[in-house]
Amino acid sequence: MPHTPKTHHRVRTAAISTTIRDDLESWRTIAPNTARTDWLIPAEHGRTLIAHGNYWRRHVKPTLDRLNIKGVTFQVLRRTCASTLNSLGADGKLVADQLGHTLEVSQNVYTKTGIARQQEAVNRLAQALTATAHRAS
Repeated sequence: MPHTPKTHHRVRTAAISTTIRDDLESWRTIAPNTARTDWLIPAEHGRTLIAHGNYWRRHVKPTLDRLNIKGVTFQVLRRTCASTLNSLGADGKLVADQLGHTLEVSQNVYTKTGIARQQEAVNRLAQALTATAHRAS
């Protein structure tokens, strides 16, 4: 059975890209249940949404295994999403809202800063310190 959110705050609307929306609309035209009120990815009996763990075990993991990709989980994908959005300059609150977390959890647990951004930041710091030192002399 699909999991229900832990709290009412977890029920939210999340954005999807236009590309994914188009793919889902294409899927709906060939899906077993094509009515707008039907589940897009139903459980086998068709009365509920497929549980994310079942979908992962039946469809995602076998594909990752065939591609010899190891270590991917939903949490890894969430962390990748948070970190990539951050590296693209997305506002931290936007990322937190998309993932359904507080800003603190989104920034301190899920978002990891890449070494390239760290290098860029320390280079900017060095330039600022050098400019300050030149002005002082």
